[in-house]
Parts: sequence; structure tokens; C-alpha cells
Amino acid sequence: MKGDDKMTLEEYLEKYTVNMNQNEISEISDSNIRNIKMKYWDKKHKAFLNEREIKDTELGNEFDRIEELEKKELEDYYSEYKMRHTNPKHAIVEQETEMMEDMTEGQLAEYLAEKFNDY
Repeated sequence: MKGDDKMTLEEYLEKYTVNMNQNEISEISDSNIRNIKMKYWDKKHKAFLNEREIKDTELGNEFDRIEELEKKELEDYYSEYKMRHTNPKHAIVEQETEMMEDMTEGQLAEYLAEKFNDY
């Protein structure tokens, strides 16, 4: 959700609760959202193929039920993500981690020695 940090819940749901095909799902950068979307795509696909237990007349209701479960899981993830990222400590840790990811091994060793030389 990194690029979507400023989205409201409504904007987030508008973006991610739409029906997507496997290619569209695979392009979602946030692996958690991608996994949620793929999980429910798979459930809908299995329901569609399950002609023995789900009648055609009931398929729409089954899709609605699956989409509600997906929406709930996406809402839960959004809330959890926002809670984790509104804590100032988490923001600092994330910022430091991003900075370290761009460093070479030598730069990282120098940075750590400078920051933690009293240990």
C-alpha cells in the first residue's frame, strides 16, 4: 500500500474492490493486497466451476457473498496498515529501513558503526 498511503478508506475500496482478472491482480504492488485479491478471485473461479453444488441461479448470490468477504478482509488490512503507519516510531523505522536498503554494504557498515558505536 506504500503508494496509496494518502488514500481514504473509500478511495482504497473503490480502487481494490473492483473485479480484476489475474493479470490486473498480478500488477498490484502491495503483496498483501495482491494475495487477498488472488484468494478471492480463486474462490469465485472455483464457485463458477462448481456446477454440481452451486446452481446457476445461485451463482450471483455466491459471488456477492465472496465479494463481501473480500471487502471485509481489504478493510481490515487497510485499518491495520493505517494503524501501524500512524505511529511515529513505525514511520521512523520505515524511513531508516528504506534509507539502509539503498546503501552499499560498506555504507551500511559505516552507518551502523557510527550509530551504534557505544555497544
